[in-house]
Amino acid sequence: MLCTAPVSDVSLATLRGVPETMLITLAARVLAPELAPDLGFRDRTAEAVAARLGFDPSRFAADRKSMRGTILRARWFDSVIETWLARHPGTLCLSFGSGLDMRQNRLNNIDAALWYDIELPEILALRERVRQQGMIGTGLVSDEPGLWLDALPHSPGQPILFFAEGVLMYLPPEMVWRLLTRIRDFAAARNAPLGILFDYVSPFVSKHAHSNPSVRQTGAHFDWSLRSPQEVSLRLPGLVLREECDLARDISWGASCVSRVHALLTRGSRLCGAALFEARIGDS
Repeated sequence: MLCTAPVSDVSLATLRGVPETMLITLAARVLAPELAPDLGFRDRTAEAVAARLGFDPSRFAADRKSMRGTILRARWFDSVIETWLARHPGTLCLSFGSGLDMRQNRLNNIDAALWYDIELPEILALRERVRQQGMIGTGLVSDEPGLWLDALPHSPGQPILFFAEGVLMYLPPEMVWRLLTRIRDFAAARNAPLGILFDYVSPFVSKHAHSNPSVRQTGAHFDWSLRSPQEVSLRLPGLVLREECDLARDISWGASCVSRVHALLTRGSRLCGAALFEARIGDS
């Protein structure tokens, strides 16, 4: 359903588990100029959000690998989304699990897009509290996978881009597959070009989530994993892998070495990656 009156008694101190992980990505965006100046990334909106909420990003600063990896991932997502919007200006953008990322403010080619941020009620409440006046986008309450699709004002043939950054690995596998299936079928029923963009972790990383210092602070754990993005095409016919990224490659020399060893032992599987799938119109 559309979020018209988000709950108001929410603060950063009340966040636990998966919702709290959005603070990891917020910290990374705020600390990027200090911890990863070579990446040339600065998100002034994130800085303003952190200041407005009284959030101290130093809580996660010691985990430099997670901070750098998060920025590398954000830059790749931004690039892929901008490229899609250049091809499909009037896209229905579905940002699933947006957290406190006001990505709209970082993107070009966005003026003609119809944008929805899909989140839990308590997270939407925080977003509304720090939302900049005039920023495009509407909040949508996330419920049982994909039911919020019925609330969307979608025109037949209108392109759809669904993206979830730093989210799906925390969800139960059956929930992820139902969600992706519903999105595929929603687009197919409307003869709409579809893009699905997300990041994932390998089974190895999923089993060792406790070794990530930032995730460990929140008490969250990884649940869904992929050995290869090709699993998606096999389980969901009609979705074709168009682009992918090795998210561990440029984090550090050590991470790159571990990634290469993991690939050798698993016939090319990535430690963690991101992928863009597109659906051929009429296929399902």
